[in-house]
Amino acid sequence: MQGCCRIARPRAGTPALSPVAFAGLLLCGALCVAGSVGGCALADEVPGTGGETSGTGTADSLEGTPTTDADETTGAEGTETAAAGSGGGEDEGGSGGSGDSRHRCGDGRLDPDEECDDGNLDDGDACLSSCVSAVCGDGVEHEGVEECDDGNAVDGDACSNTCADAICGDGVLWLGVEACDDGNTDDGDGCPADCGVSWCLDGVLSGDESDVDCGGSACAPCVEGSWCASASDCLSGQCASGVCVAPRSCQDVLNLGLGGTDGPYLIDPDGEDGDADAVLVWCEQSFAGGGWIQVFHYQKPEPGQVAASEFHAALSKAEALTLVSPLHTSAAVKSVGLPLEELHDVAFVWAPSSAEDADHYGLISAPNGLEGLCVLEGDCGANEPAVTAEVEPGGASVEVAPADTAESLHVGLVDAEGRTLWGYDPDSAPEDPWANWSLDAPCCGAAHDDAIALPGWRYAIYVR
Repeated sequence: MQGCCRIARPRAGTPALSPVAFAGLLLCGALCVAGSVGGCALADEVPGTGGETSGTGTADSLEGTPTTDADETTGAEGTETAAAGSGGGEDEGGSGGSGDSRHRCGDGRLDPDEECDDGNLDDGDACLSSCVSAVCGDGVEHEGVEECDDGNAVDGDACSNTCADAICGDGVLWLGVEACDDGNTDDGDGCPADCGVSWCLDGVLSGDESDVDCGGSACAPCVEGSWCASASDCLSGQCASGVCVAPRSCQDVLNLGLGGTDGPYLIDPDGEDGDADAVLVWCEQSFAGGGWIQVFHYQKPEPGQVAASEFHAALSKAEALTLVSPLHTSAAVKSVGLPLEELHDVAFVWAPSSAEDADHYGLISAPNGLEGLCVLEGDCGANEPAVTAEVEPGGASVEVAPADTAESLHVGLVDAEGRTLWGYDPDSAPEDPWANWSLDAPCCGAAHDDAIALPGWRYAIYVR
């Protein structure tokens, strides 16, 4: 059904209905009876509206106060919610009474919480889809106004703080691309027409290069052996005494003066020409002359066969070289990626705490390299050959071999007498089954002294 048919009636003191109005009233009544309109009313005229009400007024209904799908008339209060096209129009929440008062961004009406509303949800014009005015730095390119918008107001990148593309000659140094920018593209004034890009290709030391065609603010980093002013000039990120260096080991870090204290350092075991990336490792620089890479660490385990099995499982795996902290237990020996054939020393250490250097250890030297030493490669089996270890404390030379874990729960290194010098020995039960290189201990069991009772001791393996 259609909306309410209404004819304004004259106010008191005005002439009677005109013939046209009277004919309209008759037609409205006929339509009401036929059911083609939802209701008929003779409404008071409101001055200035051309004889129609605004959606709020007093109506004398011809057929009571029917309610239709399109409008509602409340006889008690005389308040009418008109359908679209009646006095209230399409004004949501306006004087039409119970209309929908919810506004939304993009409806073309400016609400109190909107900076703008252009009737669309198009980003790229002066009013964003969030009904916020477009500005430089908002991360949305304003079409026809901005050349770029990278979401910041920073000069020195590809988009200036005026939202213009960075170009040579704009007077703003484009970091990492331009070596200079004097606001023009003229040669002969100290900054070339290409803003110094050609300096990195001219075969001579120019601009702020640290070496020929490398380093500085615009050119690529320099390779090992090139001159440098800072670490950023070097591909390795290491500048020592004005020269780019690429330490391949903790020994290099120490020898090149890059670090003499224990801690994490970046090394590149296969050099800049190798396939592997540089890796962060823990360097022990205060132990036995320094230059050691820590590849295994184990906090004091609890007594028992479960701990022995876990310790054995960790020692039986070799994984990629990575940072092994003295504060955490290793799940494997982190030696894969090291050129073991170029390393010659390995130390199996016991330290009283994570904060203290090892004072009990066995140091094994291999003039032909550490390649093939099973403990570093995670594949020790039965009857591994013995090697000589220089043991501290005491300074004695002792023949040691990996424990035969295939036939017993012995884990670590044992001597010819059957004592476990580093690791776990079940023959020590009920005494503490963990060893710490104490050569004064009797056979057979874990060779340890009273320091084994310390609460925070640790095992570690160092190589250099």
